[in-house]
Formats: sequence, structure tokens, C-alpha cells
Amino acid sequence: MNHNNSKALFLSIFMMFLMISAHGQNRYLHLTGSIENEEKVSADLVITGEKIYGFIQNHFTREAPLRVTGSLLDGGIINLINKTTDIEFITATMSENDLITGKWKDFAGEERPFEMSVIYPEGSHKFGVTAVSSMQSLIDSPDSPMAVFESCILTPSNFLNKAFNDSFMTLVYKDLFKSNNASDPNVMLKSHESAFFDQYRVNNTDINTKENYQFLNWEKRKILSVVFNESDLVSLNFQDYTYTGGASGLEMNRYLVFDFTKGTKIGIFDIIQKEKENTLSELIKSEICRKLNIDPSGQLTDNGFFSNDVFVTSNFYLTSYGILFHYNTYELAGQETGPLSVYLPFNNLTEVLISEGITARKVVK
Repeated sequence: MNHNNSKALFLSIFMMFLMISAHGQNRYLHLTGSIENEEKVSADLVITGEKIYGFIQNHFTREAPLRVTGSLLDGGIINLINKTTDIEFITATMSENDLITGKWKDFAGEERPFEMSVIYPEGSHKFGVTAVSSMQSLIDSPDSPMAVFESCILTPSNFLNKAFNDSFMTLVYKDLFKSNNASDPNVMLKSHESAFFDQYRVNNTDINTKENYQFLNWEKRKILSVVFNESDLVSLNFQDYTYTGGASGLEMNRYLVFDFTKGTKIGIFDIIQKEKENTLSELIKSEICRKLNIDPSGQLTDNGFFSNDVFVTSNFYLTSYGILFHYNTYELAGQETGPLSVYLPFNNLTEVLISEGITARKVVK
């Protein structure tokens, strides 16, 4: 993020906090619909106030879900941005019963009508949403730099198996929020919020605010959303963005796949044959080379990577049609290359998949 216009940015954020509409109560929605009654689409959206986070799957293309962010304004007006391209691709309206109708803009810029409605088929799960949004000034002055904190957490609201729900929450707290305090979600979020603002003041109180204003408007977002929710399998995304001065912030994304039939986390070798790890590594490396236009016979280290080998990350998520492996900045390469996401369809993984268990369920198309 460019922080040259920090004062204007934070004023706009402050006004946004004041304009939260009644329509934007905190909730999670699992939606299904179509584009022009032809291409099936589904979405998993988290709404906190007037903000929307989540993922949309186009079942016609069978590609990786689109990560989206946007707003829900007065009158149920929705605008969603494709986070990969930072281009707005959905303008729509949400009715009081959460029916979404509007225009879907494809990569060619063509707008087509679409609609989605809330539905929870067997094997999908409902979640409650707890969210915190706040901002505080650094010093007691009208023109003080500001810090913004946003966070949300999801809790299962299907009460068929309390033990499995508790296992889910323990993993979310520990693996994603890095917290051992599996108490009330609001208590945990408020604890993170307090620690962030305490750090903000401790680190910046003695700094000349006039000379360093643009670097003193801190931001922190810890957002949990759903990527996939079918067949009693739930893939979660945890976005952790921090700006604490400097030219830009740093965003880290972590993923968790949970099996509600067993109450356990799914690891990559629950899906992939362990003895095929090297084969999978080569598949991931080949896709990275394709995406970045790197000669696969060359050296990755000649293109800004730390190594010529690509390890199989445990940071992945499942979809209906494949697996996405995510490498945060500094795991394979530095900021110039940035984070890397590698999506491999199941059709390309037949030689490495375990033939029974999870892959035998209808998640594999």
C-alpha cells in the first residue's frame, strides 16, 4: 500500500466505520447460483459491517476459487473486487432474504447477469461471525496519526457434535490466530486488538509525528474466511496483513482444512502419497515456471528464488476440483517476487493422490 496519502486514507476509513448499515450485520453465507442460468457458481462470503470477504467458485471453468473483497452498502448494494487482479467484477444487489442479483464481469470485460441464493446442502456447515473493528490515535491531537485494527473469527453453529466443533476451534485459535486461549471469541479478538494498539504506542510515542506522519498510520487485519464448504470438508483462509511503517505492508495467508466427519485437521499426506512427494514437488515447480514464464530447464535461483528446489508446503486448501498450494513472501522468494499460489487440478494429480479416503468423496470431480 502507498502511504503517501495516509491522512486522507485514514479519514476515509474513519468515515467508513461510521457508515455501517443495518443491512451489514455480521454473518457468513454459503451461496449457490449461476451466470446467465448456464454457468454454475457458488460463494462463501463473510460480512462484517459493510465489508465483505470470501471466495467465489466458478464450477464451469473449474479453476481455483476467486478471492474477493468488497462492500455492502445501504440499499443492499454490493461491489466485489477480484483480489488477484484488483478489478471490480461484480456489481449486485442483496435482498432482505440474502438473494444476490446483478452483473458478473468476465476477464474480457463482458457483463453478464447472475444470481446467487443462500443454501446449505447436506455436508455443508453454518458459522457464526464475531468481528472487531476499531481505530485509535497515537497522540491526543486532532491531526494525530491513526492505527486501524480489524479482525473476525468464525465459530461453527451446527451443534450436532460439540467435540468436533471444539476441535475445530482449538485448531483455529492455535494454527491461525496463534493463540492458546480457546475462550470466548470476542475475548480473544479484544486481546489481539489491545496488544496491537499497545505495540503501536510503545514503538512510536517518541517519534517526531510531523516528520514521519506517513509511516505512523499503522494497520492490522486478521480475517478468517471460508474457501470451500462441502462434503463435510471445510477449507479456511486466514489473512494476516500488517503495516507498521515503511514502503509497504506485509500480508501472510495461511490455510486450514478440517474434516467434520472425523473432527480432525487434514494434512497434505492425508491426500497425497508420501512416497510421491518428490513427484508433487516437480509438479508444483513446473506450474511456478509456467506462471512466471521461467524456463523449466533453467535455475530458479537465477530468477530471484532462494533455492532451485520447491518444497511441498503444508499451507494448502482443497476445492471441488483441485488443491491450491500457497507460499507466502520469503518462503520461496523475496518481496520482488511476492507470494505464490499454485493451483493443481485433481486431473493433474492422479499419479500422486491416495486412491481412497478423502479423494474418494465427492470433492473429487
